[in-house]
Amino acid sequence: MAQPAQNIFHALDQALAAAVATAGPSVVHVARGHGHAGTGIVWADDLVISASFHTPDRTRVGVAN
Repeated sequence: MAQPAQNIFHALDQALAAAVATAGPSVVHVARGHGHAGTGIVWADDLVISASFHTPDRTRVGVAN
């Protein structure tokens, strides 16, 4: 009886890993001075979407290597 449950969890694990691998390159870190940071997603080549984050000129956006 445990085998079908193991198969379901293995399939879920594989699906989550694939989703993270697909979305990962689009996730960015948004830094705004000392101690102020957030996250966002790359929406277009020149546009990052970040929820409730005011971004003055000194804001830096970085992506994972």
